[in-house]
Amino acid sequence: MGETLVGALHRELKEEVGLKVEEPELLMIQEAIFSKEFYRKRHFVFFDYICRTKDPEVRVDGVEITGFRWVRPREALKMKLDAFTRRSVGAVLERVEGKGWPSVRSF
Repeated sequence: MGETLVGALHRELKEEVGLKVEEPELLMIQEAIFSKEFYRKRHFVFFDYICRTKDPEVRVDGVEITGFRWVRPREALKMKLDAFTRRSVGAVLERVEGKGWPSVRSF
């Protein structure tokens, strides 16, 4: 409460994966209402951002995030992803293809 979306983005990324990000841009908004892909009936609103980091080291919090790996967006689409993550990766591809952004994080 009382925190902007971009402020929450900065805080969450720092807390959960130890990254300081730059140039955040809203990529898309998604809504999941009682999605069968989640184990509990919940209503989620996802604000998906695209941003950069200069931090070389990811430090997962071990609670909400337990692991990570770097993958290229097209490689990510070959992975088992929920529909919301798949749409986000597709939007990243549309947005940055040809702009030299080499990878996205998959958590």
